[in-house]
Amino acid sequence: MKVFKVIVLILAVIGMAVNAQAQFGGGNFGNPVPSPTIIAASTSQTLTASQSGAVFVLNRNGGSAPNGAILTLPTATARLDYTFIVDTAVNIRIKPQAGDIINYATNVAGSKVKNTSATIGDSIELYCIVAGQWSVKNRFGTWATDNNP
Repeated sequence: MKVFKVIVLILAVIGMAVNAQAQFGGGNFGNPVPSPTIIAASTSQTLTASQSGAVFVLNRNGGSAPNGAILTLPTATARLDYTFIVDTAVNIRIKPQAGDIINYATNVAGSKVKNTSATIGDSIELYCIVAGQWSVKNRFGTWATDNNP
């Protein structure tokens, strides 16, 4: 009789675990979180909404991005997300569309953010929560507003 009760208890625990996984998303058992797409950014370029979630690495694999390369964001639409990493000692600038705002320091519509230290490993992640506005989700290194054309 004790063996039967133990088996019933084990089955009940397994049933609760399966139910919890189905109800709450289950912690991604057996399905690793996909890695982000890494895109080498070696020149000034305009990003697309389909590149959301990508990591842009400036000068990855020996690229030759000019100092002050400009990466232009697409129109700020909710849930778009971009990460930028400096892989070579050059300054980069990130530019929103003309009517969009990057909520950083005193930015106004169309103002850019720039990496001013040109230090390898500096990074910034921009995420759109509200249409027309980019928020800084993560930042490492020295970044500033850039109101120059």
